[in-house]
Amino acid sequence: MNREPVRLALSLLTRLPVRVATPVDERDQGRSVAWYPAVGLLIGLLLWGLAALLASAPAWPVAVLVLAVWVGLTGALHLDGLADSADAWLGGYGDRARTLAIMKDPYCGPAGVVAVVLALLAKAAALAVLIPVAPLALLAAPLLARAACAGLFLALP
Repeated sequence: MNREPVRLALSLLTRLPVRVATPVDERDQGRSVAWYPAVGLLIGLLLWGLAALLASAPAWPVAVLVLAVWVGLTGALHLDGLADSADAWLGGYGDRARTLAIMKDPYCGPAGVVAVVLALLAKAAALAVLIPVAPLALLAAPLLARAACAGLFLALP
């Protein structure tokens, strides 16, 4: 079995130390998409395990710690995209060229910071409620998110 697609999926979707052959073969890169749900399940298992270890602790500290590990595992990839999008949406003023220029800017503006802070607060609140009553949601959320991403690759041109 060619393990390169698995390694590529892990290296793109996590910050786990994985060796990837360079240059990247385009076919392996395409095949890596099939492994996105498995990577999501791995992330979910790690988060669920952490929550299980801390099951006797108060909900909010557990939620914040699980969220911090989640962000660390994924390298905040989705948060970076959210910040860029918020900055461009609010700063572009409907001007396509300005919006694209803001998207390329490596710095985070105030709209991006606010969007990230609000997203993290909402996620922490959701985790504080879900972990005590439905800890398996920690398995489902990353798996479904990465499966949806893979599905979009298949469905869109």
